[in-house]
Amino acid sequence: LSGSLSPLANRELGGSTHLGGGITDPAAWPDLGRSLVALMGAPGSGKTTVARLLFAHVVSVDDLRADRSIARDPIAFRRAYSLVRQHARALGPIAFDSTAVTARVRTRLLSLAADLRRPPVLLIIDTPGSVCLTRNAGRDAPVPPAAVKAIHAAFSDAVRAVRGEPWSSIITLTPPGADRLLRSGAADTVRPASRAW
Repeated sequence: LSGSLSPLANRELGGSTHLGGGITDPAAWPDLGRSLVALMGAPGSGKTTVARLLFAHVVSVDDLRADRSIARDPIAFRRAYSLVRQHARALGPIAFDSTAVTARVRTRLLSLAADLRRPPVLLIIDTPGSVCLTRNAGRDAPVPPAAVKAIHAAFSDAVRAVRGEPWSSIITLTPPGADRLLRSGAADTVRPASRAW
């Protein structure tokens, strides 16, 4: 795949792309090249599933929190930023899987992308709060419902705030396209069969 999600290697990053029903159409995806892709969404929005379906290099804050030795947020985030640096030589995009609803986290990711000379891309997974709550309830280790509601409210505010931040590209993934991708369990129509990243 040589560093992109789609075969459209000449497509420039920049501006905003809204992927509603177009998630399964490779032409709808911008070439992500060697970007640092920050996923943003509430718990249960489908961020982790999307990241694992689409990216070979994923740094997940939730995965780090599962390790009892680094379960506390500050330690998990420091370790996550360190892992992004370790993936810096990767040919393709690096996905950072967290809620990214705070300006502090997004600012750190923008700085990290600049340090690594990777275009910063924001992938917003915009899932209704009721769907997030339902999906979250089915998890092995659910987030408390009050926390999901609070993070979803913060997410709504963050969606407005990111428009003023220096992302190279902002991609918004909303239903029904997101639902089709998540139900399919695979993104073969989004990426070519060869995965050299």
